[in-house]
Amino acid sequence: MAYFDDIPIERVELNIECTHHPELILKLQEIQLLSDDNSFETMLAGVAAYCEVALDGYYSPEDINRICTICTEKLRKKRMLDLDRPVIQLLN
Repeated sequence: MAYFDDIPIERVELNIECTHHPELILKLQEIQLLSDDNSFETMLAGVAAYCEVALDGYYSPEDINRICTICTEKLRKKRMLDLDRPVIQLLN
């Protein structure tokens, strides 16, 4: 049985940040529907693609945690940029 202490905080933070990005959630659901592989690594690849983070090769658990941190930071920046955009554009 897995315990919460076994889950790296980087993965938890990425999961929480993903919930603030409905477009990303839709893409991840599409990946789940089209793929037989629903592993964390497959979903991380989808998040990385959305964040424009290039992945190529094999990664250690520490590398995966760093990728999670990079993606979390990019998603937070994207969310902050989205908040700065006007919701309603006035017509001249």
